[in-house]
Amino acid sequence: MIFRVVSTLFIVALAFGCHAGGGGDELQPSASDSAIGARSRLLPTSHTIDWIARHGKVSLSNAQECASCHMEQDCASCHVEQLAAPYQVHPPNFLTIHSIDARANLAHCTDCHRADVFCHQCHIQTNFSPTPVGQAPPRLDFHPPGWLDARQPGNHGVMARRNINDCASCHSEQDCVSCHIGISPHPSEFRFECRRWLEANARPCAQCHGDLSALRMLCP
Repeated sequence: MIFRVVSTLFIVALAFGCHAGGGGDELQPSASDSAIGARSRLLPTSHTIDWIARHGKVSLSNAQECASCHMEQDCASCHVEQLAAPYQVHPPNFLTIHSIDARANLAHCTDCHRADVFCHQCHIQTNFSPTPVGQAPPRLDFHPPGWLDARQPGNHGVMARRNINDCASCHSEQDCVSCHIGISPHPSEFRFECRRWLEANARPCAQCHGDLSALRMLCP
């Protein structure tokens, strides 16, 4: 019991060695600035020599622990455009699929970016947002010629099956259904592949066909 009291008093004395009593209940830095400077670089045990290389994964798994000492401005002080190359925050292909994350959790983007400035400036440069913020842009075509022609080797159906994430970065499933009504999206030989596609992922089939039990009866 005596040891516990002595330990507590020692900690309090150590604190007041750097902080003098201020107005009210607040503690203010004392006149001993050199003592404060000597203690200013104290780091937790997790901040080892390789901390810069691995801190990103740690922050994603336990952001609250980082927030106990740091603010978002601390992250932004390093993760700026000038230092983007050595400190990549996003995967290499993020530009292709970033709109998926933006629609799912815009607040996560705005931790670092301002949508009305950062996003808008980039979209203007790439002709995705030719109008001022707050105004609806005109309908623009970002696809190559022959995109809707099933006879072309790089038509939208082929590209969608190759990498649906590229399509989903701008489109939803409802966009597909809005065109593929009364027009079969399947090639003539699709009936031989119907069962395989249905068992692999029935969700796209349900967008048009609805009753999957009836569809299974049609697929050989």
